[in-house]
Amino acid sequence: MEARGFASMRGRRVSLWVMSSRSAALAAPPETLVVQKYGGTSVGDVERIRKVAARIAGAVAEGRRVAVTVSAMGHSTDRLVALAR
Repeated sequence: MEARGFASMRGRRVSLWVMSSRSAALAAPPETLVVQKYGGTSVGDVERIRKVAARIAGAVAEGRRVAVTVSAMGHSTDRLVALAR
């Protein structure tokens, strides 16, 4: 999936790209802020967290501006909902 558009940020018009693949993100102009979101099984254990960290470090090493958000680790949301009940 790839979508392009514009958003207003603090009175400035900024380009907004939504991409679901690494190759699409690499095709974006270098000045583009790349936002990566990870959660669930992609951060479910130490090995996967290391892979995510390597992907983030790789994007930074390529000169990309990167913002990262991480949601609950694998199955954590289900456990929290169960505890809430």
